[in-house]
Amino acid sequence: MATKERSVAGLFCKDTHFYRLLEIQLGLCGAALVLDLQKHPQERNGCDLWLVDLDDFPYDTLPPRPNGCFLFGWTREEGRAYPPTHGMVVWHRPFSMKMFETLMGELLQGTTDRPLSLMPAADVYHGVRVSATEKEKSPVLQVTATGDVVVKGATVSLTGRERALFDSLWQNRGQTVSKDALRACLSLAGEGVDTNALEVYICFLRRKLEKPTGRKLITTVRGVGYQLENE
Repeated sequence: MATKERSVAGLFCKDTHFYRLLEIQLGLCGAALVLDLQKHPQERNGCDLWLVDLDDFPYDTLPPRPNGCFLFGWTREEGRAYPPTHGMVVWHRPFSMKMFETLMGELLQGTTDRPLSLMPAADVYHGVRVSATEKEKSPVLQVTATGDVVVKGATVSLTGRERALFDSLWQNRGQTVSKDALRACLSLAGEGVDTNALEVYICFLRRKLEKPTGRKLITTVRGVGYQLENE
């Protein structure tokens, strides 16, 4: 893929929550534009890559793909296989979001010519070829492809307000998020901002995320805001 000023990704995905998660991740990986190809099929020829929920949009029902457009699909059916001639990388949900971010970053930023260039090893992990070293490495904190928050392999249940704060910190991990921005998240989630609500919910988040790990994952930046560790 040649380097472009605008990299465009198209999604065939009916799951609105998963669509939003992929839209955010693709933006962080370098996509200048993410298109809903279910709603705007006429835009499909302008895409550099398609991402397809193969359970709702089977391969054989997809429209013709534009030349040079990479194709990535996912399915919940573990035994499902596709011939190599399809020219498609298929993941089985849940798949490694870390691998997804790495591969999408490489493709969208125009630093590779082959979609499998990051997958040189012999193993298959959730439908993606990865090295044994990569498979053994598991981040303490991660968000799965289905949107679950996972700490040391266990899914963590968050309330709506806790999730609103977490999403803001996660999307900006490694950077300080201001208190005003986090209070705005609480406000959108239905919590008033005239009390110490922010500090209370940060405390709740710390208890759920840090207690199982014994590590400090959320740092207070005095007088400014909070920062989530970027592993």
